[in-house]
Amino acid sequence: MYYVLKEEKYKEKKFVRKEGLVSIPCIPMMVKDKVIGVLNVYTNKPYEFTKAEIILLSTIVYIYAISQVAEAMKVRGIWP
Repeated sequence: MYYVLKEEKYKEKKFVRKEGLVSIPCIPMMVKDKVIGVLNVYTNKPYEFTKAEIILLSTIVYIYAISQVAEAMKVRGIWP
């Protein structure tokens, strides 16, 4: 989101106003077709995130999601 306060769908406007935040990409953390979390990266000035930046953030989120699944499998005893 280039300017989060203008986005009707964004619900945490009170928080972003208080913190002085402006732009935010919201990258969902998915396992299969289920969202298990979201990575939010905020800026304090209007900023259009590039496709390369979104890909990088998505890759980080994907790796983290895999690590969470692996950890859950270890806890349940179904991972070596």
